[in-house]
Amino acid sequence: MKTKHITEILDKTSFSALDEQERAAVSAHAADCADCRRASEAARLAAVLLETETETAALPSPFFQA
Repeated sequence: MKTKHITEILDKTSFSALDEQERAAVSAHAADCADCRRASEAARLAAVLLETETETAALPSPFFQA
């Protein structure tokens, strides 16, 4: 197991904000480290869910008054 884990990167930056070089580093490290692989998948899934959630517009109830 490597001494530096990619969880440090994922804790500082959202998965969707990672550049190509950082994503490559995450993928390379996650291939050899089960803990970081789980963290990477969780971060990727969270990014997808957040992106999907922001695409849906919440419509107020017709009874809502501003």
